[in-house]
Amino acid sequence: MSVDTERIRMFLSYVHDPFIYIPLTIAISIAGLFGVLGWSAFVGIALIIIIGPISTYLGKVIIYYQEELLKNTDARVTIMNEVLQGIRIIKYFAWEKHFAKKVEEARAKEIKSIITLWSAYIGFGTIGSGSSIIIAFGTFSFYTLFAGHRLDTATAFTAVNLLNVVSNLLAYLPTEIMNIFKAKVSLDRIDGFLKEQDIAKYDLKAKQSDEDDSESGTINNMDIVVGFKGGDFSYYGLKSSEPTVVDENQEPTFSLKNLDAEFPIG
Repeated sequence: MSVDTERIRMFLSYVHDPFIYIPLTIAISIAGLFGVLGWSAFVGIALIIIIGPISTYLGKVIIYYQEELLKNTDARVTIMNEVLQGIRIIKYFAWEKHFAKKVEEARAKEIKSIITLWSAYIGFGTIGSGSSIIIAFGTFSFYTLFAGHRLDTATAFTAVNLLNVVSNLLAYLPTEIMNIFKAKVSLDRIDGFLKEQDIAKYDLKAKQSDEDDSESGTINNMDIVVGFKGGDFSYYGLKSSEPTVVDENQEPTFSLKNLDAEFPIG
């Protein structure tokens, strides 16, 4: 749970980036491109719309393997806790090889999940970084070849600056989206943990029966007390090796009198 809460904390620290800052900046940049390049800017918008579903699909793949990684990590940690808690018994019965094999198998599954997950990360990041190049190439090609416009210096530099803004944000956006996916997985895990049934504790507040307890011979649970009332405790030294009758006139070495104590059950 500590890893999950840390991921959620990191996500909340930058929650404004993927939902406000990045989309708003991209929208303003695209509007600027439309003012500079005209209808050719819609080619870049179309390419963004085409690339978007691919990123979404890879994001779902990342969620799946992220959940698998967390499950395998939990399994490995559980086995390691069992080994550490029972190390004396394991050494006593010479079970080292058996438990070492279990740890190696759990670790192998975890490493496999890590490799698969990072492969998905690489694909997701490649598309996010390469999308800016594809968008720029398609936009300028349509502007010069199909629309028949001449790409002068002022138009080129202005468009390049706006495209750099869009490309930088598009390169940064996959990381933010992955943080959203990670936070979603961690939030689901915490939600499932909090929804688990609580451990039932001993309940001494049972309802009293309508029948007379004295007649039925039963004992009321409310009368059960773990403790003592009016207790006297004395210590007379170490001279006596066997229990003997204590002389009332003998002064005890240590004495506690008239003590009341009550301990809750459970």
